[in-house]
Amino acid sequence: MYKFDVVRHFGIRGKGFSSPDNYIIKTLKAFHLLSATAWAGGALSMQALSFLKFSTPEADLVPTIQACLHFVDTWVVIPGLAGCILTGLFYSFVTAIGFFKFAWIGFKWLISLAACFWGLLFWSSLGDELIVWLQQWHLDGPLRFIRAFILPETMWQGALQLLIILIMCLISVYRPISFRGRQRKPVRRVLEKEAEEKLAREKALERKRAQTWFLPMSEMDKEKVATDTPKVGEVWFSPNSRAGRNQPKPPTGAKLWFRPSLIEEVLQRNNPPDDHELSDILAKSKELTSLNSKEIVALMRVHSPDQLETMLSTAFEVKQKVYGDRVVLSAPLHIANYCGSECLYCANRKSNTTIERHYMNLKEMRESGLKLARQGHKRVFLVTGQLPNADIEYLVDAIRVFYSIFEGKDEIRRVNVNVGPLDADDYAVLQQADVGTVLLYQDTYHEEAYHRAHPAGPKSDYTSRLNAPETALQSGIFDTGLGLVLGLGPWQFDILALARHADYLLQNYGTGGRTVSMHRLRPAPGCHFSTPYPVSDSEYLRCVAIVRLAIPYTGIILTSKEPANLWRDGCSVGASQILTGSVANPYSTWNDGPDKVPFPLGEECHVEEVVRFLLEDARQLPSFCTACPRIGRQGSLFTSMVREGEMKNQCGPNSMSTFLEYLLHYASAETKRLGLRLIDDKLAEMPELTRRRAKILLDGIKRGKNDEFV
Repeated sequence: MYKFDVVRHFGIRGKGFSSPDNYIIKTLKAFHLLSATAWAGGALSMQALSFLKFSTPEADLVPTIQACLHFVDTWVVIPGLAGCILTGLFYSFVTAIGFFKFAWIGFKWLISLAACFWGLLFWSSLGDELIVWLQQWHLDGPLRFIRAFILPETMWQGALQLLIILIMCLISVYRPISFRGRQRKPVRRVLEKEAEEKLAREKALERKRAQTWFLPMSEMDKEKVATDTPKVGEVWFSPNSRAGRNQPKPPTGAKLWFRPSLIEEVLQRNNPPDDHELSDILAKSKELTSLNSKEIVALMRVHSPDQLETMLSTAFEVKQKVYGDRVVLSAPLHIANYCGSECLYCANRKSNTTIERHYMNLKEMRESGLKLARQGHKRVFLVTGQLPNADIEYLVDAIRVFYSIFEGKDEIRRVNVNVGPLDADDYAVLQQADVGTVLLYQDTYHEEAYHRAHPAGPKSDYTSRLNAPETALQSGIFDTGLGLVLGLGPWQFDILALARHADYLLQNYGTGGRTVSMHRLRPAPGCHFSTPYPVSDSEYLRCVAIVRLAIPYTGIILTSKEPANLWRDGCSVGASQILTGSVANPYSTWNDGPDKVPFPLGEECHVEEVVRFLLEDARQLPSFCTACPRIGRQGSLFTSMVREGEMKNQCGPNSMSTFLEYLLHYASAETKRLGLRLIDDKLAEMPELTRRRAKILLDGIKRGKNDEFV
């Protein structure tokens, strides 16, 4: 079905070179080009015949030439013009191009309709009939005057027609008049005006938040935390243990879409798969088909070093087949650390007095975004605490501010958010603000483990968290991201439940887990929470590989804050995106009080370091691409293209284009040298059609253009 979705979304920006292997669009283009060729070729032929007619001394040839002119006009020029208009109507009505959304399209329509009007009224038999019809009211004079004096049949008239057709062809190729620049122009004037109006109200609102959303815990909350906090040396229940089942749990509202007992039943398998079974499972993943529960558990039971190596290498192979030689880089940014929840492992938790609390105002958001943009970042993930009454207006203001960041080459092109569960209306408001992917981490699907780690506050509602992605999709959000904090629950249970969650969303909404974030539980300032289910380095890499094999189409996100630089190894077992840090710490103003820890802790890994690793060790293209959501490849369309193996042909050229931007404007001399060499190497490995697309984009970037993509 994605073929028809491509037709519907084709031309949403008025740029691009061709639709990805869509035969409807390609056939339409072929017919349109054939019609345009007939129109232009016929006009050229008529010009040659007209020259012969006016220059020949032989009067006997004039009737023959006139007959040829009539034939070419009737059977070549008019059908060509009609074909152009009919295909244009299809483009305008069926696709996203429209009639006047883009100026170059409107210009072509104006010329085509003028030519049609000119030919029909002044030179066809219809014009003669119109003169006779108007003569009975003595209104034929203006039409006769136009025919006789303004549009006589002369050589210059044919030359003018040819010139107009040539201009239309050039506009179709180069598209020099476009609303694109107007669309990209930052909305600073509006934002500055809003900032002035909100400044006083914002300060008052911040003081109110500090008084209402960061109140000391009540005695009941303190007792709850004291009861549920694990003591040093306490034994947590194992994946197969029933301990803790009789403990009281917070009430759950909605009925769960999955049954944990069935997951635990499937996990009872202990025997490893034989080579034949493993081969069949990996072959299914290579076909980009999601795995079922039994197949996923079989991968968890792989113990043989040879089988494990085969599994890890296949995971990388699947990632290459889906997205190609690229790893997307994004920057996380905390805009507020107030929170109403008591997540025992999180520095944001309500009772933590170790950290300074802060809300970024609009000016601070803009400054922080510029710091990231000046390092080459184009994609950001906004992070905030989960508040009892989440301020959706604050989040929407943040999205608008970051989209307004545009200083020449420095700009933020895509804003994603990491939020807790919201009401359906709030998700709709985010969608209207053009939010990117909405990340909704479950953290752990193991209910007992979840309640122990989240004893109080909004996040203690397990079912609300579980149903949040579905609520978001129902509210119009195109893309949602799932996520785990490995170590909170048994990783085997969490991985299997995650896969079932993604499959449920895929079956019901055609999309769901556009991304899967996989982070291990780490120490946080002011927290004394022991990891209940520690995940070793080897287990972590196994988790990444299994998720890639189980959910082939998803984008797996790792963070450069992962201890022991394990994110580097993750790139070789299926990861496709990395959250990187910044040397210019955007949180430097957050540590205002004595004996306070600045939070969040600044990322220690700069984007340049990640880029150098990808160039020298991983041999992958660093990508800052934001093309897909901006040209309509979102939701079910994006997922279907990925599952059918179509996305790789878009990712390659777009990744090269954005990476070349980074090399020319932000990279060190050595990084630039290595990057240009890698681009040349990857170009040589591309299929011919993909390589031509990439070269067109790269040539544009070298000529000084930015943000070129297909």
